[in-house]
Amino acid sequence: MKHIRLGGALACAILVGHSHAQVEETAAALTDAARALADGTDSASLTHDFESGDRRRFNYFPLPASGETNGLTLKQMEIGQRRALHRALQAGLSDTGYLRVLSIQALDAELRRLNPSDETRNPEHYVTRVFGEPSESEPWTIQFEGHHVSLNFTVAGDAVRATPVFLGSNPDEIRSGPRAGVRVLGPQREMAYALLESLTPEQRRKVVHDGGTKAVSPGVLEAPSEAQGLAASEMTEAQRGRLRALIAVYADTLAPALAEEELRRMDDAGFGRVRFAWFGSTERGRASQYRVQGPTLLIALDAIEDQRGQGANHVHTLWRDPERDFGADLLRQHYQQDHR
Repeated sequence: MKHIRLGGALACAILVGHSHAQVEETAAALTDAARALADGTDSASLTHDFESGDRRRFNYFPLPASGETNGLTLKQMEIGQRRALHRALQAGLSDTGYLRVLSIQALDAELRRLNPSDETRNPEHYVTRVFGEPSESEPWTIQFEGHHVSLNFTVAGDAVRATPVFLGSNPDEIRSGPRAGVRVLGPQREMAYALLESLTPEQRRKVVHDGGTKAVSPGVLEAPSEAQGLAASEMTEAQRGRLRALIAVYADTLAPALAEEELRRMDDAGFGRVRFAWFGSTERGRASQYRVQGPTLLIALDAIEDQRGQGANHVHTLWRDPERDFGADLLRQHYQQDHR
């Protein structure tokens, strides 16, 4: 099986050493790219009021076959706007994350190959929205969404917030054709199985729960429920290493400085408080969900039974920082300091 990997390793060690200066550079690069996007001739559908409720929603459903939506689609963009969008994605994402997003888009072509009559499967049907005016002084947000992708970068001054991050893959593993064996999100699933399979029977009783839990759904994010499962403090050193490596796979989607910031927050809040829980079948290829949850993060993966008789060959992943999703903490700080 060919896992998609490029750039940073999967261990936390490669994500250290980046200072606040790199976050400032990311903020500046996002701002410059968003301004270039807005300079195009068809920018009216791109820009929206910062206070719009749509800014705090996320969606990963395919666009209609017509491609019509509230935003600027790839199909509508001029070449200069496409280049600006890709500069923004490359600024906010690591090399690994950028490749993941492009690979997920390409999977829509694979789905179209399997079902030629489904016109909603189109790598061009991804939409960009900018909320507020890209600025060094006022907060603003750029969103990039479409089938199985939802990215949100909120910038306020020299700070950036990048959650929630949703990535999905259908199929999880391509099983026919010239790309057979490719798994865009394979590590997110296989590393969780490795951790699960390392647990003792007593530990598994704390981790594994019958049935399922609430699936990752688009819309307005709800407050997370109480964490379930086995705490990192109850794991062996080797198991904690597996858990850290799993979390690093998700962090590695973001630009290194943003990833380091999230991992540092996790450690400052107490890595021992992070819990791992599994819902549904523990058999490979069957429907299940796992969650990794702590004071500063909520990671979830849904493995979903597909409609082609291939088992749970369809995955959804979500990474949240509940205190900072959509830049909530930055906005509180901004309004407290500048709008007294």
